[in-house]
Amino acid sequence: MNFRRFSAPLVLLASSLVTSFDVSAAETAKKPETRKKWEMDYGPFLNLTVQMPGENPGSTPKGIAIRVGEAKEGTIVFDTDLLRCTGAWTGGFLDFKGVAFSGSHGGNPGPVGTVMFRTSATPGWSKGGSFSDPRPLPTGFGASTVPYGPLPKDWAQYKGLFRNGEKVTLSYTVGGAALLESPSLEGGVLVRAFDVKSPGAASDLLVVEVPEGAEREERNGVLIISDDPAKPNSRLVVRAAGAPAGAKWKAGNAGKVVLQLPEFKAGQRFKLGHWKGDVAELDKAMAALNALAPAADLTSLTKPGPALWPE
Repeated sequence: MNFRRFSAPLVLLASSLVTSFDVSAAETAKKPETRKKWEMDYGPFLNLTVQMPGENPGSTPKGIAIRVGEAKEGTIVFDTDLLRCTGAWTGGFLDFKGVAFSGSHGGNPGPVGTVMFRTSATPGWSKGGSFSDPRPLPTGFGASTVPYGPLPKDWAQYKGLFRNGEKVTLSYTVGGAALLESPSLEGGVLVRAFDVKSPGAASDLLVVEVPEGAEREERNGVLIISDDPAKPNSRLVVRAAGAPAGAKWKAGNAGKVVLQLPEFKAGQRFKLGHWKGDVAELDKAMAALNALAPAADLTSLTKPGPALWPE
């Protein structure tokens, strides 16, 4: 089977963590001008420490960068410690900076292209309605001032991933519920597809984070957010397609955008679609989000698929 479990990333650089990011930092990463020897084809995913623009180098020490799109033009990063989506962008994979790749010091790989959305270092799923980080602070000389490591097992636990061709499917638990999640890019919409495999207590899903006080509007279950104070016409549009009955949008603290979900039941399947662009293109966004294919059973993606590099 194409199942792999990673208790630690393949690339782990020593650095301090932070629990917030500078929302005023530039959201567009500079694309390298020339191809370097370390910019080879690593396949559809890569385990490594990821640094979003404006963040401390160790904000996502155990990340999985997952390539999506027919032309491999999108990337989404999953944090295996906090079970959150660190962020996503379109325009490429990674810039491959840092000691492990380019030999440079003072930074880790980050986005290539335009960042669509992001979150800070907090749990990606709530427990008892709370997103407060339960992990203890490290102690001793030179210890970090923020927590690190995985969430408690009774909160959420990463199990591993499956690769079927270019498709990557994540496996984890939220409380007692077992979930599969698979990202994709559909018609310019970055998608997170969820497939609940066993029941469990209700939990809220951290979807994105935006500047506090950002203007929000809901149209027929689609959330429209003015996400960038520096660009008044910028909009982030999010849809929960096929969400279970009782699911609803909820504003959390510190700019969190949360999808409040009822208790998990086996067989529940839904998608989160994210679109970012100019306010003048909202009709285009709504059309793309409403055209998302229904969420499917992800079990088939946990089986062996075609070889990436056939001999």
